[in-house]
Amino acid sequence: MAHPWSGRAAPYILLAALLAPRTVEAYGFGRNQVNTDNFKWRVAETRHFRIHYVKANEVLIPRVSRYLEQAYEKTTGDLRVTIPGKSDFFLYPSHNAFEQSNIAPGDEGTGGVTEGFKFRFIVPVTGSDRFLEKVITHEFTHVVEFHVLYGGFWRTVRLFKSVFYPLWMMEGLAEYEAGDEDPATEEMILRDATLSDRLIPLDHLHNFGHLQSHQITQAYKQGEHALRFLADEYGEDAVREFLFDFREKFDVNAVLQSVIGRDVFQFDARWREHLHERYGPQA
Repeated sequence: MAHPWSGRAAPYILLAALLAPRTVEAYGFGRNQVNTDNFKWRVAETRHFRIHYVKANEVLIPRVSRYLEQAYEKTTGDLRVTIPGKSDFFLYPSHNAFEQSNIAPGDEGTGGVTEGFKFRFIVPVTGSDRFLEKVITHEFTHVVEFHVLYGGFWRTVRLFKSVFYPLWMMEGLAEYEAGDEDPATEEMILRDATLSDRLIPLDHLHNFGHLQSHQITQAYKQGEHALRFLADEYGEDAVREFLFDFREKFDVNAVLQSVIGRDVFQFDARWREHLHERYGPQA
């Protein structure tokens, strides 16, 4: 799962200070495939994470540790999940270095990536603390999703089910947990799409591969807002149940029928009705 590059990040209330990270030298993984740079990884450990970083970013580790642990506290608390062991997080010193990673593919339009087999996630340093904080929470939410959907025995077999999980849910939940640092932008995108009749049906957002580049941000925002509507309309537990039901089911209609008594088309219609009720009077 990848976070789209936006150059923005969300403000959050800082949690209690963490234990000071323990640092050791580590080599041999996360090296790029084209040998442009030779990354000499160090490792700083917190309660729930192993942070892999290079010496140039050592000054950021206390801050990054705080962002990671607050992401853990929020996401696992909301979804009532316990992540076994420590999750591996890779902090790349620049976006150019990030694009060289052999952990998971990332390009110039990607702000962060999570891979589903070893549950590792990677983020570049961009110079924006707010963006770093948001992307860390977004990508760690994918780690939680993967533990719920792929964790336990037969992980390799479970990974084949990924084609059944709607991307508007997977990315929407990550954005929902990360929070919106710029509500005005979301309002602008959703209001414009609603009033110009350009909302993309949720059943057309099972994946994003067919979308044009300018529609990607809208797809993320639609997924986020649809899940926020799900929580507001049916209770916050509906969001958790929506994710967890996919462990045993394959079809989004079956999952939504189980959780709220509506299929994706009925839910989409009710969500669109809500948006028109919200933005129609403004127009």
